[in-house]
Parts: sequence; structure tokens; C-alpha cells
Amino acid sequence: MKKEVLNLDVLNVNNLPELVDFEKNQNAIVAENPYIEIIDNKTYETAKQRRTALLKGRTALENQEKLIASKIATFRKSVGEKTKQLIDITLPHEEKQQSEVKRWEQIKEDERLENERIENQRIDNIKTMISDFESKCYEKIQSMTFETGLSVKNELDVLFNSEMDVQEFEILLEQAKMRVQNQFDAKSNDLTEKENQRKENERLRLEKEESDKKLREIEQQQQKDREEREAKEREQKEKVFEVRKQRLFGLGFEFGNVGFVFKEFNFFLSSEVIFNCDVIDFENIFNDSVKKIESERDQIAKEKQQREANEKAEQLAKQKAEKENKERQKRLATDKKIISESLETYFADLHLATENKEIQIFIEGANIKINALKNQLLTELNEL
Repeated sequence: MKKEVLNLDVLNVNNLPELVDFEKNQNAIVAENPYIEIIDNKTYETAKQRRTALLKGRTALENQEKLIASKIATFRKSVGEKTKQLIDITLPHEEKQQSEVKRWEQIKEDERLENERIENQRIDNIKTMISDFESKCYEKIQSMTFETGLSVKNELDVLFNSEMDVQEFEILLEQAKMRVQNQFDAKSNDLTEKENQRKENERLRLEKEESDKKLREIEQQQQKDREEREAKEREQKEKVFEVRKQRLFGLGFEFGNVGFVFKEFNFFLSSEVIFNCDVIDFENIFNDSVKKIESERDQIAKEKQQREANEKAEQLAKQKAEKENKERQKRLATDKKIISESLETYFADLHLATENKEIQIFIEGANIKINALKNQLLTELNEL
């Protein structure tokens, strides 16, 4: 007997016996219970009856849907159980074969990883070889001095020409050699420049020492000549001074601690001035002293009358001078301030961090001279 086969593709909900005639019944219920407007108690009761009839039609259909769904759920469960029975036929064979496939794939993956490890190790060894070569070259360059430059170059040439199996990474080796060569050239240039500077500094130092020596000799000779000349001038002046003393004594001057005093009029002449002035100046001083003594004697009677006038004139002159001085100070204040600030800026101390003793000595001397000149200019400025 041939087994009947159910074709799920041709299932149609309209062919379900559970839903046969329901569409006809629903249409009949609608036709039998049309909409009614409620206007009184009678129509209200009629409306409730029709609503109940419509509700029963809907709930009957919903109950039928639940019955169909229950049957479908039972069928779905049976399908799941049957499917599991069918899967259990092939599943053990599938799992066994899958285990064999995975075993083989693991073998091939282990082979791939080992080959990759070997390749990476080969590449790392080559790169390490190049890195060690470059580091060794840098160590030699770092310790290189001007005197050892040639020997270091020879050592680098030996390293550059040594056999290194870098295989396909020859470009990396060439790049490392270029970096080393650039480093060596830069170091060589720096050492050469420093050596040239050292020689130049030594030359300048020797020149300065020779110049300082000659300058000291010249100064010593000038000092000696000056001392001899001053001694002779002093001796001559002392002889002249004795003559001048006698002449002043003849006028009535007395010789005190710091000069000559004419006590009658409290008239004073500095002994230093008398000692140092030339012949003409002394004669002028002597004649002026004679005239002054005579004038003082002529004017002594008028002194009292003139004192008040003189004091008044001196007071006015003093006030005028103070006023003019204040006006002048006010007029010059801004310019003096600008000049003073400029001098502080232009005559700033020299500063240079250096290990060269000669430069340090020069800077110290220069700063002393700069400060001396600056102070002199500031003093002259303040006295304006």
C-alpha cells in the first residue's frame, strides 16, 4: 500500500474544515444585526441585543482559531521529534568526519606556524646582525678624537668590507652604512673645527702674552722716566719756592701749615698753588696780592656801608642762581634720564660662559673699564 505524502506547499487556510462556513455565518450575523441609533429605551435594548449577537460571532471565531493553533502546535512538536530522529542517523558520522578534518587542519596549521617562526627568526637574526654592525660603528665614532680619526676610519673600513650574509635585506645594510658614514663625517668635521679653534686660541694667547710683555716694558720705562722727570722738577720747584716765600714774607705774609696768611685781612694763598704755578702766574699772584692789600686798606672804611648792599646782592644772585639751577635741572631732567638709562644699557657687563682663561681675564678687565667709563659719564651727566 502506497504511503500518502502531505505536501505543505499546497496548504490553504481556506480549505481548513474548522473554518468552513464561518465567512457565510459572519456575513449573516452582520445582515441580521445592522447598526441602530439609540433614541430611547427600546432602541437601547435592541442595540444591546445586536451588540451581543455580533460579539458572539467574533468570540466563536476566536475560539475556533485557538483550536486550530493548538492542533498546529501539536503538529509542530511532532515534526521536531521526527526531525531529531532523522538527524541522529547522520550526526555520529558527521562528528567523526569533522574530528578527522580538524585533526588534519591542525597539523597543517602547526606546520604553517613553525615555518612562520623559522622565517621570522631568520629575519630577526639578519636585522640583529645589521643593528650590531651599526652599534659597533657608532661606539668607535663616539670615542673618536682628532688624533685617532685616521685609525677609526681604518677600523670602520674593515667593518664595512666584512662579509655579512644579509640575503634579501641588502638595502637595510646599505642604509645602515650610509648612516654610519654620515655620523663619521659629522664627527670628523666637528673635531677638525674644534682643533682649528684650539690652534687659533693658542696663537691668540701667545700673541697676547707677547703684547702684554711689551706693554709692561713700555709702561715700566715710562714710569721710570716720569719719576726721574718729576724728581728734577720737584727739586727745581723747591728752589724757586724758597725765593717766592721770601718775597711773600716781605709783603707781610706768614707761612702756616697749608699756605701763606696775611693776618691783617685774613688773606690766604695756597702753598700748593705758589709751589706749582709758573713764573708769570706767580708774578700775577704777587702783584694781585699787593694790589689787594692796598685795596683792602683803602676799602676798609667803606666795608661796613657796602656789606649790606653786598649781602643783598649776593642773596639776589643766590636766589637767581638757585632758580636758574632748578629751571636748568627741570629742563635737562628728561634728557638726563634718557641718557642715564641708555648708558646703563649700552655699558652692560660682558657675560660669556667659557673655559678659556684668557677670555675670562679679558672679560674681567673689559667690565672694569666699562664700569669706570660708565661711572665717569654718569658723574659728568649729574653735574650738568
